[in-house]
Amino acid sequence: MKSLRGYEEGLYYMGLTCRRLKEGLALGLDPDLFEEHFLDEVDYIDSVFDRLQQSLLEEQHLIQRKEYSHQLILSRQIFHNLLNDMLRLSKEGLSFSQQGELIISLQNKNQSRIDEVIASFNLDKSEVSPEEVITHEEMNILLGETKSNH
Repeated sequence: MKSLRGYEEGLYYMGLTCRRLKEGLALGLDPDLFEEHFLDEVDYIDSVFDRLQQSLLEEQHLIQRKEYSHQLILSRQIFHNLLNDMLRLSKEGLSFSQQGELIISLQNKNQSRIDEVIASFNLDKSEVSPEEVITHEEMNILLGETKSNH
């Protein structure tokens, strides 16, 4: 696989995407208009996480490899929370009513991938907690972006 760049930014963006979708679920949007979009986004997120994870496993020389794997787990946990919300809506018959099995399959796959990262990098599950996810403001500070008042 071709070496990927921007792990930190990519993982941050995927976390933002999951949060945006999670907020969208809370709006009670019309499933006829938005259900297919949500399912397409979830499929895309899943495939990006898989590519990032595969690249991290192959890139043995990365200096921050363990930190990126840690961030990958945190981002996948955000994705897991999104899938939980989708499954809840499916069970309540409010949305995704025909997609319960697909969502459960994605949850199981996602958890399996989290376990693979933990095993591959010899991480302790207690080391990884959702509170450690970087906020948008923190990312701006880290990237040196400041708001200018013109």
